[in-house]
Amino acid sequence: MVHGVLFHSQVGFGVAAFKRYGQFAWLMPLCRILALRLRSLWQSGLLPMVDAIAPVPASHFALKKRGFNQSKVIALTLGHMLGLPVVDLFQAKFKRSQQGLTRSQRLTNLKGVFSQQKTAPQRLAIVDDVVTTGATAQSLVQLVEKDCEEIQVWVLARTQTQS
Repeated sequence: MVHGVLFHSQVGFGVAAFKRYGQFAWLMPLCRILALRLRSLWQSGLLPMVDAIAPVPASHFALKKRGFNQSKVIALTLGHMLGLPVVDLFQAKFKRSQQGLTRSQRLTNLKGVFSQQKTAPQRLAIVDDVVTTGATAQSLVQLVEKDCEEIQVWVLARTQTQS
């Protein structure tokens, strides 16, 4: 997993401002931090390049409430910055919010929520805004691991404690 910033850092609150309040001014700087980290890892040979980026899908309820899928906006921005295509591989059904749930509760909450819409590329990056326990990423990785030789998870921020 590659992250740009720590969620509870001085810059991390910008992720919440973008996600919860649609403050898009935070999008470019946060994506730039992540893109710089990715380029550095690629150039040093520590991380292989990917063929495409797939955003974590939002449920129809979340889209209606927020007005946008923050993971898709991040993926499109990173795709533009890094010259990578963005593919909509996943679809999400309604789920209750993951906020405040333990890892075990999150995994249970995600059972049957995601589906794969098409064959994944050989080398894929799954993009999300924040990782707390990794449950969402794990659920999506399990869907595409049969198609991929390389799966990476990229997030703007990670929480400091992974429970």
